[in-house]
Amino acid sequence: MTSKLWNTKHCAEDVEPALKQTLSDLGLTYLDLYLMHWPIAFQRGEDVFPKNEDGTLKVPAGGLFLVRVFVHAHLCVQQPHWRREIS
Repeated sequence: MTSKLWNTKHCAEDVEPALKQTLSDLGLTYLDLYLMHWPIAFQRGEDVFPKNEDGTLKVPAGGLFLVRVFVHAHLCVQQPHWRREIS
């Protein structure tokens, strides 16, 4: 099973709760593959498409370093109860 980390959940502290919510929503105990949905972060929060007054998408000032997000997400899914070995 594959799922994606949404753009408002790119902050390191949001990755694990987002993964737990995804597993709960899908009724699963693990994922085979967890992807970052897009290579750009949106402003944190519950609004999936946060927008400025002019209608443009809100992105964090200065952006986020995707390597940090990837490393944290990778560490989360390495926990044995969230993944299964595939050969």
